[in-house]
Amino acid sequence: MAIEQTEVLRNFVLPLLIGLNGFKQRHALNMLEAVLASDQRHKTLAALTRLLLLAPADQFALADFLRVSPWNAEDLEPG
Repeated sequence: MAIEQTEVLRNFVLPLLIGLNGFKQRHALNMLEAVLASDQRHKTLAALTRLLLLAPADQFALADFLRVSPWNAEDLEPG
């Protein structure tokens, strides 16, 4: 099963991703779409990228998106 980003999901999520560049927005939307569409019990990065039918370079970029964040972890800590 291959999936694509839906317009409904993009319209809902993009305002939340305003601080990210276009590539990071695409990665976030791809991940969210794959997580929502996957019926697998374990939603590993490998399984999600197979579902998205990503080229190997995009698989590495998606992993980097999850590993390297534009925010400071301390900013996410509760007050």
